[in-house]
Amino acid sequence: MVTCTSEQECNALDVKCQKSLSQVAVAWETFRDPESEIARYEVALGTSPGGGQLRDFTVVNTVQNYFVISGLDLTTVTEVFATVRGTNAAGLSTVSTSNGVYISRLSAGLPPLREIRVWDGEDFTKDLDYQDHNEELSAHWDFSGDPCPISKYEWSIIKVDGTVIQPFVDVPPGQTYGNNDELEMKDGETFFIAVKATNMMDFTYTVRSDGITVMLEPLIPGEVRDGDIIGYDLNFQPSVTSLSANWDSFGEGSQQGEPGTDKKQTIGYYEVAIGTDRRFPGTRDNVHPFVNVGLKQTHMFNNLQLIPQVATYYITVRAHSVSTAVAEVTSNGIQVGYGGQVLSVGHVDINRFIASTAEVSFSWEGFAFALPLLYSQWGIGHTDGNLTQLDCKKLKICDAEDSEDCANLMRKFDIHPLTNVGKDTAVKVVDLELQHNRTYTVVVIVTDQSAECSSASSHVTVDVTPPYDGSVWVGSFEGTSISYSGRTDELHVSWADFSDPESGIDHYEIAVFSGAACSDDSDERSQVTDFVKVPSNYTRYTISDISLEHGIPYFVMLHAFNKAGLSTFTESPPILLDLEDPVGGTVKDGRDFSSDVTHQSSTTAMDATFIYLTTHDGDRCPSRQYSMEEEEPGWVPVSMGSIYRGNSNHRILFTSDELTFGEDGLSITMSRDVQQTRMYSGAYSTRADMQGGGSYRFDMIAASGDIKAVTSVVFWDGPAGVVGDLDTPVEQWAQEEAATESVDCTCCLRNDTGTQIHSTAVPVENGGCPCNCVQNHLNTTIPLLNTTSTSTVNYETVDKNPNDQSQIQIPYAGCGLQIHPAALCLF
Repeated sequence: MVTCTSEQECNALDVKCQKSLSQVAVAWETFRDPESEIARYEVALGTSPGGGQLRDFTVVNTVQNYFVISGLDLTTVTEVFATVRGTNAAGLSTVSTSNGVYISRLSAGLPPLREIRVWDGEDFTKDLDYQDHNEELSAHWDFSGDPCPISKYEWSIIKVDGTVIQPFVDVPPGQTYGNNDELEMKDGETFFIAVKATNMMDFTYTVRSDGITVMLEPLIPGEVRDGDIIGYDLNFQPSVTSLSANWDSFGEGSQQGEPGTDKKQTIGYYEVAIGTDRRFPGTRDNVHPFVNVGLKQTHMFNNLQLIPQVATYYITVRAHSVSTAVAEVTSNGIQVGYGGQVLSVGHVDINRFIASTAEVSFSWEGFAFALPLLYSQWGIGHTDGNLTQLDCKKLKICDAEDSEDCANLMRKFDIHPLTNVGKDTAVKVVDLELQHNRTYTVVVIVTDQSAECSSASSHVTVDVTPPYDGSVWVGSFEGTSISYSGRTDELHVSWADFSDPESGIDHYEIAVFSGAACSDDSDERSQVTDFVKVPSNYTRYTISDISLEHGIPYFVMLHAFNKAGLSTFTESPPILLDLEDPVGGTVKDGRDFSSDVTHQSSTTAMDATFIYLTTHDGDRCPSRQYSMEEEEPGWVPVSMGSIYRGNSNHRILFTSDELTFGEDGLSITMSRDVQQTRMYSGAYSTRADMQGGGSYRFDMIAASGDIKAVTSVVFWDGPAGVVGDLDTPVEQWAQEEAATESVDCTCCLRNDTGTQIHSTAVPVENGGCPCNCVQNHLNTTIPLLNTTSTSTVNYETVDKNPNDQSQIQIPYAGCGLQIHPAALCLF
């Protein structure tokens, strides 16, 4: 019967390791309480002291201080801790935790958590296959793959033929290496190190190294890798009839008889063999004997009969130097009959169009194989290289071959060569040299751990130019300087002529902005609605859920995006709210508006005349106010260099010193030059924006003084870059501009041709008017003016020539002040 009534009994039951993976036995010394008895015990089990990760506190119904926790799964657990909680009759409790027990996998017949290794040689960082001295042999080992601690190590030295050179010898506790410096080994002999370990459960097992060879003049060994992928070691392959290997680094890179190198390290030839066990010389070539492959560093064995998914095969490379030194290295093994299946072909995620000639980013996904992925490759070439039809297995062969076909295949990646990126699935490459409006092919090749590969490709076109601009308008009339909306809650937007010849239009984005005036000053815009994404095949869109107000100009902003992500920004003409119906006019039959005909002789045509009520107020754009209390944005002082034909002899010298700003606005002063016969004065100018038409109003107050001065307002339509003074001679530039303008046909406004009003000949009586007046009348567009209601006074109509209708005069289209777009206003 198990009892634990004293500390000695409990210590006798305590163990360091156990092999059971399903239960843990817990024993404890009786808890004591002088005031009240212990009412109950609870037991928990965890992977840390005091923890309950494996089993939370459970009430123990036993009179003995012993309990077995069963139904556990400890296959991945290294150490467990038991905690016992005792509670007295008053409900108070205390806990006690064990010092832990290790779970020994090897004692239970299971493999260790990680490989237990014995390394040959005195280098503690790696395993050595050769050493250049014959009197000393060392080894070190790592048995931490099994959680149960080792209580004793013994080590022995054994010759490859089984001769025991050193029997098992104990090493000090905790030491994990051994050394014997009293040996007499011969050149070329191979030895193994055997280490016997006994754990805390008195379970003993032995592990042996892979051997070390004494080479008094050794050839530096290289690295041997299974598989036909250069630089990669494969553990699995689908084929059961062929086996490949690749190797390098023998003789410190002194390959193929390079002159000036140590002959001991210069490779003369290689031999390659296949075996089923790397530990023994006789099993290193029992599948295929050694064959001489010259100086090749890859080789494929064919016509084999390998056992799938059972045996492990090892390839041994024996390098011979020109001085007869030999180095032999065996691979870590490969299993056959695995992999070789492409479960799904992936795809390349890249924008079909990009806006850069130097940078491209892309990723790939969806590749699936029977085995995990090994690495990915990518490259870029022109579309005429037919990269979409590449066989990835041919590219893999070209890694090991240097043929003309492989060279031609690799030249197809003329933008960026095929590049290995390991297990990355995304790439951002810079410093490319792409061309606008050219299409390229991006190829991605993914290879799994059995060397099975799959490829995917995608086209990408470079477009570094934004879309071509078009026009945007609101309502039914395109091309007007101002649009009007008859509703406060929606705007009907239309657009046309947006295009992109390289990538095409991807989509539009539309928003409504408001402004302080009808000018094109974007700094004064306020966004009213969020941008709305509109498909590329739309040419009209209705913006709703807005609230338009009187007296505020609105603008529709349209962004046209191409498929490369570039955009063009376009703004509509100002939009004003107009909720009033138009005032109806009068229509008269016939060509004479003063009388309405009731009969006509023609049966094929009818003539009518109508007139509309004009307004002199212009468009109802809100005015822009300039208080002139400080310098205004967009306004600049005028200097003599800005005066047309201004020079130092000019009797008035314009300077910014004569301009001052204050609460009363701008003050322009004029003073005498005490050194010369001239005056100092000032001027202030801005660009006159006539996009929507309008009127200008100035509040001027003349200053007192005896000097006779004239304050002038000048509207300038002369040469760009300068402004004119009040009395600027304009004959020269006016004549220069007239030389490039069309013929002046104002003579057609005078009807001096008698009754030949519809004549197409040049009117002789009209002072040699050079125009075809009929055609001129047809081509003349009279500007549309807004109308307003006004009171009228009845006047008596006097017709002094009622019978001679041919003498009625055609009215002049006159204007007291005319301003062209991009004109300048000066005062």
